[in-house]
Amino acid sequence: MDPLTHILAGQAVGHRFSGKAIVPYAMLAAWIPDIDNVVGGGPEFYLLYHRAITRSLFGGFCLVLVLATVSWTLSRRKWAFGPLLAFSYGCVLPHIFLEWINNYGTRILAPFSDLRFQSLHPWAKRIQPEDEPSPFSLEVRLDAAGNISDWRYDGPTFGGFED
Repeated sequence: MDPLTHILAGQAVGHRFSGKAIVPYAMLAAWIPDIDNVVGGGPEFYLLYHRAITRSLFGGFCLVLVLATVSWTLSRRKWAFGPLLAFSYGCVLPHIFLEWINNYGTRILAPFSDLRFQSLHPWAKRIQPEDEPSPFSLEVRLDAAGNISDWRYDGPTFGGFED
């Protein structure tokens, strides 16, 4: 997944579970597992460690523990630390999920296991040819302020519910 997708997921979590003041923080927390793209040590480092420790449940927690501690300290303890940490981890979990549904697999149990986990859903297993229609599409439109102004979903419905 690209970083923009993760940042927008953080924006959605921020809008859903908190006020507008914390949305930029939610976007940063959702992006933070991609820090290895910025701090990485070259192509070898990227190949060995991308989709590894920073995208694991343990590594994501460690990253948000640092982020929440720094934010809590810089804000002069304006927020309670426990809820800030829980909120931060809640922003990282969609990042891990979105990485899990790609074709490459993610080591969500790193550093305790080297196994790569992939989604078992068939549409996540292959790249869609350009001339074949996608099994689903989700279109989201943002207004000038970055808020979701309209959305449309074309795809299968679940549970027999129709619009």
